[in-house]
Order: sequence, then C-alpha cells, then structure tokens
Amino acid sequence: MYMATIAPTGTTVPVFIAEMQPSGALLIRPLSPVTIAEGKSLELWALPAGAKVPVALGMLPATGHRVQTATNLGNQTELMISLEPAGGSPTGKPTGPVMYKGMLARVE
Repeated sequence: MYMATIAPTGTTVPVFIAEMQPSGALLIRPLSPVTIAEGKSLELWALPAGAKVPVALGMLPATGHRVQTATNLGNQTELMISLEPAGGSPTGKPTGPVMYKGMLARVE
C-alpha cells in the first residue's frame, strides 16, 4: 500500500491525504476544509520517480476525490495539486502555482 500526506508548498502540515487503493485508484481526502477562489480549479498531478514531466490525474474537488489512475504510481511518486483556471490546465501541464505537494511512500 502507498500513502502520502500532501501539504502546502514550503510547509509540512498536511491538508490532504492520498491512499492507493488495491484497484489502482488513488483516493484523495482533505483533512480540513479547503477553499478555492471562484473561477479556479484544483488539478492533481503525478511525477513518478525519474520522470521529468508531470502527468495530469484529473480535477480535484476541494472535498477530495477518487481518481482512477492510468499511470503506474508507486514509491517516490510526487503528487502535486496546482491551482488552475476553471476546468483545468489548458496546456496539459501545470500552468498555475503548485499549491500542495507530497510523496507517495510504501506503508506496511
């Protein structure tokens, strides 16, 4: 099983927790309420170990979400949540600031 705590960039206080499900889905849950500015969206990204470009995993409501992954995520995959225009990044790459980050790690 892989899990991550996802904290605001530059801090270690987690705001989201991520958990890989046996099905390969990634479950993201907030630990406290998250506010998003009107006209903006949160988008979830993964940067697997050794990769140079993050992969979009989908839009992330502030209440959390289950994301079915198409990418093999595993140990040392960095998860990032960026603030994007409503509907998500128009380029397929993060265009807004990365607000939250965390690293998937194996837990037993």
